[in-house]
Amino acid sequence: MGKGKKHTIKKKSELSWTVNCSVTARNLRKGDLGGVIFGCKNNTIKECYCNQIFGLPAPHYSYVRNIDPGLPLFLFNYSDRKLHGVFEAVSTGQMNINPHGWTADDMESTPYAAQVRIRIRMQCQPMLEDQFKPLISANYYESRHFWFELDKAQTRNLINLFSSSPVTASTSSSRNTTRWSTLFQSLPTPGMRLEGQNNEAAAVEAGFAPLDGSNMEWGSSSCGRSYSSVVRNTSFPPQQKSWSSLFQTSSICLDGEHQLWEASTDEEAQCVAPCLDGQAFEAPANEDTREIYEEELVHSKPKSECSYISSETKDLENHEEEIEVCSEDNGSSEETRDLRMDSSGFQSIVAKLMREMEELKASQLNQIQKVSSLEKELVESKEEIRQLRDRCKMLESGSSPSMAPTEDTEFELINESHSNLSESIFIVGGFNGSSWLSDLDCYSLSRDLMETLSPMSFARSYASAVKLNGELYLLGGVDSNNLWYDTVESYNPLSNQWISRPSLNQRKGSLAGASLNNKIFAIGGANGVECLSDVEMFDLDVGRWIPTRSMLHKRFAPTAAEVNGMIYVVGGYDGKNYLNSVERLDHREHSWTRLESMSSRRACHSVAVMNEKLYAIGGYDEARMVQTVEVFDPRKGKWMIGESMNDPRGYSAAVVLGETIYVIGGVRDTVNDSVKDSEEIVDRVECYKEGHGWQVTNLKAVGKRCFFSAIVL
Repeated sequence: MGKGKKHTIKKKSELSWTVNCSVTARNLRKGDLGGVIFGCKNNTIKECYCNQIFGLPAPHYSYVRNIDPGLPLFLFNYSDRKLHGVFEAVSTGQMNINPHGWTADDMESTPYAAQVRIRIRMQCQPMLEDQFKPLISANYYESRHFWFELDKAQTRNLINLFSSSPVTASTSSSRNTTRWSTLFQSLPTPGMRLEGQNNEAAAVEAGFAPLDGSNMEWGSSSCGRSYSSVVRNTSFPPQQKSWSSLFQTSSICLDGEHQLWEASTDEEAQCVAPCLDGQAFEAPANEDTREIYEEELVHSKPKSECSYISSETKDLENHEEEIEVCSEDNGSSEETRDLRMDSSGFQSIVAKLMREMEELKASQLNQIQKVSSLEKELVESKEEIRQLRDRCKMLESGSSPSMAPTEDTEFELINESHSNLSESIFIVGGFNGSSWLSDLDCYSLSRDLMETLSPMSFARSYASAVKLNGELYLLGGVDSNNLWYDTVESYNPLSNQWISRPSLNQRKGSLAGASLNNKIFAIGGANGVECLSDVEMFDLDVGRWIPTRSMLHKRFAPTAAEVNGMIYVVGGYDGKNYLNSVERLDHREHSWTRLESMSSRRACHSVAVMNEKLYAIGGYDEARMVQTVEVFDPRKGKWMIGESMNDPRGYSAAVVLGETIYVIGGVRDTVNDSVKDSEEIVDRVECYKEGHGWQVTNLKAVGKRCFFSAIVL
């Protein structure tokens, strides 16, 4: 379905997210989420391991709900600034899996309600912040605070970093710990066989459990459970593992129990996490997650090295078979000498493999550091480009170079605009002719100056901007790939930060929005399939969107405004026809009433309220963009023809400052015989004042912009 009218403007590029100033979330889409970091402290980490549940405060549920089984997870300890890994989810992200987790005596419910069940994927040493920070530098919005959502590249880099530092076996668990390195270091000498009870001492000496069925205790768990492990192998050596599996997994499940995770306290060391199926861990079924684990070494190991290792391991297996056969024969001393020579060559191969492995680890770590450095340089380059664009806009607006903001004056300019918000227009999102924007700009009419503020978390257009309690709320919208959003964000001009808000009940764009009685109404729009008559209401006290009484007509690309305690919805497109009808919502009666219609059909228009009158400005009438204006007086219940603008335009924005209406940007038809239905983006600002008509201003700083939202706070 088109957006009211089929446009021929070419979508040339899409901006990806750069910096997200939401305190709680980076707002990655589910398909882009590669992993999640959870938080803890010294007094809560023990319970995380014992109960096998991670949790975050409820506002983080906006992305915790996107966690599926198999997604990689990490645990960040705020007390010592260390990151633990690697874990994985064994449930979806939910609210209150354990409603009483991490509660003190005076608490009735958990402070960390956004939860997920977990198990250990890989046992590794915890990382200091200086080690992992370069890999997720783009997530840091303050020097010591970062977003917990990880994209796939960041997750892969963290897993690679953890893989280079597997847990070292401790004294208390050395008999239980079977690391891949011991599979080589504890190989049998010539003539040794570990079959039956006669070779039990040799088995223990080689680092394996006794084969008589006796258990090796791990100790009593503080969670009320004890764990033991028995090695079930009945012959030595164990089945050869592939190079990739030995490298990716630093421990083996022993008879249904997972190796003890490294703990920072003795109490934590009592808590262990059992494997779900009692078997060595398999790659997760989730396709995106499996891709991360499968690729974690591909980028750091040349094929030639992998094939070399494979060849050497085959030689190793051949030597094992040769040793086994020779040990069963009562051969001559000459055969024994030959066997010892073979064993010497075998030990040489093992030593060579170990050297190759260490070199591979060092190369892998070096590549991770290089990638992190390049990612950091990319972020810095994007910031420099943004600053250059701001200065270019300043120069194009006719201001002198001395007026351009510098690093020393930028803070002063922003503070100055905040001190006089009544004359500032906030312009957010849209399309500038070449890029789909996530930008938020503060436009000063008196100085004809655009100041760049914190951008949204992603680019979007066809959204609706609403003012509530001094903040800007942006509802829904569409991106350049025709993806419709249910996302809601709010911007606080005093803190210069965006905050994620509860999402709409369904995805929609080109909707209308209005606020009334400390509530926001999201009205009509479309979801990419059909036009909507639905109305949703957001109540701050309730904290969610509530479906309310629907309109009498479906309306795509309508406009809405509040006048004297009533909400008026004007025009739009119902999927078949462009509308001239008008409806009014009486919130006290929760009912819609049809009012007198306009003389012209229009959608994609703008609306403004001045002197208690409603102005319907421009738009598309099913044949062309129009410049006509109609005025509704609620006291008379009548529409009147107003003075027309100089430029026909739709998808523009109208704001009121004082006694003047300003219409900014938009799209207009062009006269070009060679191109049918051709359009261009308007870069002119017009203003209207009663008794003076419409005038084209010489304001240039806004430039070309359409499909955006604008509001005065």
